[in-house]
Amino acid sequence: MGISISEWLVHPQPRLKAGGLLALLLIASLITPLSLDMYTPAVPGMATYFSTDVSMVNMTLVGYYLFFALGMLLLGPMSDKFGRRPVLLFGVGLYTAASAACALAPTIEFLIAARIAEAVGAGAISAVCTAVVKDSFQTYYREKILSIMQVLFVVGPASAPVIGAAVVTLADWRMTFWILSAVGAGCFVLTLLFRETLDEGERSTGGLGQTLGQLIVVGKNPGFMSFLLLTSLFEIPFMGYIAV
Repeated sequence: MGISISEWLVHPQPRLKAGGLLALLLIASLITPLSLDMYTPAVPGMATYFSTDVSMVNMTLVGYYLFFALGMLLLGPMSDKFGRRPVLLFGVGLYTAASAACALAPTIEFLIAARIAEAVGAGAISAVCTAVVKDSFQTYYREKILSIMQVLFVVGPASAPVIGAAVVTLADWRMTFWILSAVGAGCFVLTLLFRETLDEGERSTGGLGQTLGQLIVVGKNPGFMSFLLLTSLFEIPFMGYIAV
């Protein structure tokens, strides 16, 4: 007799249920990498629209890379202190609003700033969703779910330009951001139903500076840093592919 999906959970989700939690995690894992380059087929047209050059429009991609990483580094530890749900609500809300701001951008400078805000929100979503998997699922299922999330993170940026090209043929570049904002709004609704998975007794008890200082402690771990370096080497050609 098979095991019910609800038995995968260590922390029950009375409103979302196990299926709803999985949907939230998988959709969130897909929309954040989709945001990387879904609009890139429209870059030449965007340069003409904003009366600028392509290199300026590409700053929206560079800024996203940088602040997505910073969002993960800063907001991940904050979820250890304040809990997963508030940080996830902040991240999804910021991502949704910033995506809508990208769609409404009147200038290229405004678009770059909105993309930075979108990236910070996406970084928070990515970091918290990984932590929620650790909190919520039994070890056997946790590994499978994390594997699927990693696959989506690779498939998303690779397929996003194809999706973006299809959107641009039917509408304009703004529609790509409206789509991302709409999906973000759906995730926000699911997040409202999400029940906290980090108990009070398991949270960081120090100040905010001490919480963020744990990054330095982790950085001094040679085993972890060696693993991080090796996995980063695999990402270099992947990021190069997206840039090209």
